[in-house]
Amino acid sequence: MTGQNLWLDAAVIFFAQFAICFLPMITVLIYFLSNRSQKNKYQRALILLLFSLILAETIYLTISLVYHRPRPFLSHPAVYPLIDVASSSQSFPSNHTILVFLFSLTILGVNQILGIVFLGLSILVGLSRIMAGVHYPSDVLAGIIVAILSTWLIKRIMKR
Repeated sequence: MTGQNLWLDAAVIFFAQFAICFLPMITVLIYFLSNRSQKNKYQRALILLLFSLILAETIYLTISLVYHRPRPFLSHPAVYPLIDVASSSQSFPSNHTILVFLFSLTILGVNQILGIVFLGLSILVGLSRIMAGVHYPSDVLAGIIVAILSTWLIKRIMKR
């Protein structure tokens, strides 16, 4: 599928490799542009994000130690990766997907419209990682599940 359309390949490369940088930058920008009452909500959201990130990365590292899945381009010679990734790096679960969905779920709790936009971008990142040949669909799905579970668990803990 890669190499068929220059514009599609460029979009896949952008979302698979670079879009992950925009969610944190937009989140910080929104925090600084928000008014005083919104800042309190965003501060709470950033604390949720921090602890969700710690939990999600702990889950990711635990899975990585127990289960190693080679990337698609290593297992299937016909798959050509559009982006450079270390061939020794972990495919399952998708860490990029975990990160972008953590941001999206956190923002969704504070600003629904922006959260939905972030979720759309996160879906594009996940799909692009698959199309770029560096993840299987199950890697991305597992990343989404890790992000959802981590955010949900930390939210429950913070409510106590």
